[in-house]
Parts: sequence; structure tokens; C-alpha cells
Amino acid sequence: MNILKSLVNKSQDAEKSFEKLVNRKARYLLILAQVASDRSLTPEKLDRALLNQLYIAAFDLEEFLDAADAITNRYWHSFRKSVAVVKIMSATCVKLLHIRDNIKKYYLLDIEGDFNGETKSCIRLVRELLIKACVTLINEGKKREIAANVNALPESLTSEEVLFSYQLPVTRRVRHETSPRNTVVMLATEFLNLSESSGLLESSSIELSKKGLASLVPSVVSAENVRLLQTRFHNMQSLYDTAVLGSDLPQQDKNLPVMRGHISIIYHLLEVLTAMVHYYQRHILSEPKVRLLSFIEKNDERSLIVIIGYAISYADRYRKVSRNLCQTMLKKYVEKTSISLTYPSYRGFHVRPSTLISKIVLHYGSEVKMKLYDQEYNASLPLELFRANEELNEHKRKQLVELVSKTKAFKALSAGEVLNLDKLKEFARAAFFELIEQKELLVYEAAFNFIDIDEIKGEDALSFIKRLVARYMAMGKIDGKLDLKLTFEGDKRVLEDIKILAEHGYGEDLFGNNVVLPKELAYLTR
Repeated sequence: MNILKSLVNKSQDAEKSFEKLVNRKARYLLILAQVASDRSLTPEKLDRALLNQLYIAAFDLEEFLDAADAITNRYWHSFRKSVAVVKIMSATCVKLLHIRDNIKKYYLLDIEGDFNGETKSCIRLVRELLIKACVTLINEGKKREIAANVNALPESLTSEEVLFSYQLPVTRRVRHETSPRNTVVMLATEFLNLSESSGLLESSSIELSKKGLASLVPSVVSAENVRLLQTRFHNMQSLYDTAVLGSDLPQQDKNLPVMRGHISIIYHLLEVLTAMVHYYQRHILSEPKVRLLSFIEKNDERSLIVIIGYAISYADRYRKVSRNLCQTMLKKYVEKTSISLTYPSYRGFHVRPSTLISKIVLHYGSEVKMKLYDQEYNASLPLELFRANEELNEHKRKQLVELVSKTKAFKALSAGEVLNLDKLKEFARAAFFELIEQKELLVYEAAFNFIDIDEIKGEDALSFIKRLVARYMAMGKIDGKLDLKLTFEGDKRVLEDIKILAEHGYGEDLFGNNVVLPKELAYLTR
């Protein structure tokens, strides 16, 4: 008992000693929190200077607390939590202010909704949450005898709003690019590939509107998958800046600055989304007991729903309109060409190959034609390719019947001989096995008992074969082979992906099983 008491006393002594260190470290943050929590200072008057200083001070203090493992200490945990919330809310508010102040600079295309108005509404909501977070932080500090005098606020903390409205003239010399084509095609293609991986935004928007926040986070949207998407858009922004900044490409193609603006707005909306989802997932869902000590109330949770819904829906709307923009840009730089490819070996253009080809064409938004036996088909429409399959199958049926007429089994028949049904079946089995040995007949179900075939009086051997081939090809039990090349005509970039698809069996093996597509076609699997 004495040992246990001694350990408790040592623990309390250590916490008290740490309190003195925190008092010095937290003083500036608490001064800022007192200013921000002053109810006479309305949310509209919280400016960027104060928000930036709050974030920096909170980030610094959180690092200090984490280094001391405060997150695992019962006495210091809730204080550390309140610091983290101030950091999240101040950073989010700054991001929203950045969005608000750069809307005109981003050359945003028209979409559904009042983006400007809803951005301002979300700024007010986040500022209100920040004020409450500051109050919580102050109260947590008082419990540990940590306080600061608001009169000690440095005079240097003055409004920065005027700084963000100033625009310097463009005076740097830019390099001349002879042609924007390669850069535009590369950037537009990269964005389209990234857009395919962002479908989570659309599904999340629907889920949020139907079932609410609890069903969305983290089962559909988590801090991890949103942060990954945010990073990818940040990388896209960096890719653009590396390729375009310092050049005259934006003057040669006016759509480039529009693309840049939409990449940036989606990235910043994802920053807001990441912060709010992280807050909800980390500080509310994972710690229901600590939540009782938090400032979060029912009204505040509704605010989170509004902010998260705003970030998801507008990021998705700008993703979709940007996708259309990139497809338009690619059409401008179409490099027409044609390629010859083999047709899908397993049952031709059935559902999977036709759908994958269509997805490639639609992905780039350009026109691609497929030519087969002097017929032309729109490769963006699976139904068109299904129609081409009928043409293929007709030629396969004719070729199989012709090949049967050259088999030993057929030549062994007497001229004009009338066979009963059993004899016809025996002949057909022998002929089919010959073609299998010659690798001219593909078989997916090898039971050639023909029990489902009825007799037709006076039917000759070749007529019987025609009937069998037509029936079993339609049922997917057999298939023929053709020495045939298809021709695709269209944009070179699109045809390159179709060629890669063909080299990988159009997404399936000889027996119709899925095959893993290469990374160049990863967008098809999303």
C-alpha cells in the first residue's frame, strides 16, 4: 500500500512539474484564445492574422505536448485535445478564407449552387466552432492553473486582410514554348485519370444526404482516404506548376489557367474535408467519454454536417466540370491515327470487352470508330460493339461449317446418305473432335451428347452441323476462330490504351475469367 501511495505521489509531482513548463509554453496561445473567444469580437471580425497565429501557436504546443506523451496521460489528455481542436478549426478557417478570396482568380466554370454564398456561410460556422474551441481551451487551462493576460498581446498582431487583396504586376520574363500540345495532353490526361479515382466524392454526397454523418464517417469517407485524395490533387497542382509556370503556355491555351484554378479549388476543398472528417472521426467518434467534456453540442454537429456536405458536393461538382473541360482540351489536340488489333478471343465483343473499350473512349471524350468487314461502329457505345459481334459470329459460324465439310468424318459419309438422329450425332461428335485437335474449335463445355437436339426429318449432315453450331455458339458452349484484324480509328492517345487493353485479352483470359489490367488502365477498374 505504501509503495502504491509513493507511486501516486511521484506521478502527481511529475505532472505538477510539467505544469510549470506548459504554463510558459502555452501562454501565447491562451492570449490568442482569449482574444478569439471574446463575444464582443463577432465571428466576422476574426481576421487572418489572428487565425494564422492561433494555428502556429496551437501546432507548436501540440508538438510539445506530444513529445511528452500527454495524449496517454489522464490529467493532460483533455488539455491536449482542446489544443488540437483549436489547431484544426483555425487551419480550416484560414483555408476557407483562402477559397473565398481566390474565387475570381481561379476562373471557375459555372456549376449548380451558390458556391460563393455557401463558402461564406461555412466560414461563419467554422469561426463559431473555433470560438467555442477557444473557450474550451481556456477552461482546460484554468483547471491546470494555466492562464495568460490578454493585455500582453503583441502590437504586431494587426489585420492582414489588406495584404491578401494586393496584386503585384507581372514582370518576370517567361520562356517561350513552341507548342502547348504535349503539355496540355499530359496534364489533361493526368487529370482525367485522377478524376476517375475521385468517385468517392459523388457516392459520399449521396450517402450524406440520405443517411447523415454517422453513416458516412468512417465507413464511406475516412480521414485516411480523403487525405490520400487530397495529396493526389496536391501532386496534380505541383505537376501543373512544374510544367507551366514561367512559360507562355497559358497565353497559347486559355484553358490552362482554368484547369489550374479547378485543380486548386478541389485541392483546397479536400483540405477542408480532411480536417473536418479527421475532427469528427478522431475527436468525437473515437472518444465518446471525452466528448462529454467537449464544446460539441447538437447544433454544432449540424454545423459539421453542413461544412462536410459543402466540401464534398462542391469538390465533386468542380471535378465533373473539370473533367468536361479536359476532354474539350484533348479534342483540340487530337492526333488522328489508326491501329489494327485482334478481336477478343473469348466470345468476341460480349459485355466485358465492349464495356471496357467504351469506358476508354468515354474517359477521353473523343470519337473512335471501329471498322469490321466494311462496317463502321461507334466504339463509345457498348451496344454498337455488340452489333459488331453479330457480324463476327456470322463469319465464325460459316467458317466452322466449312471446316466441318473438310473433316475426315464428313468425307467418310456416303454421298446422298440419309442419316437418322443418332448417326448425325455420332458424325457431329467425330467432326467436332477433329476441329478441337486442329485448334479450330474452342470448347467451353465438352459434353457432346446433344441430348437437347430434336430430329428434323430429311436433314442432311451439313444442315445438322449448321444447327448445332448456331445453337451452341449462342449458348456460349463453343466458339470459332477467325484470322481477322479489326481497325480502330481515332485519337492516338485513346488508341494506345485500347491497344494495351487488347494486349491483355480485353480484360479476360481464353475462358472468360478476369485478368489484372496494367497500371496504365487502372482508371477502368474504379
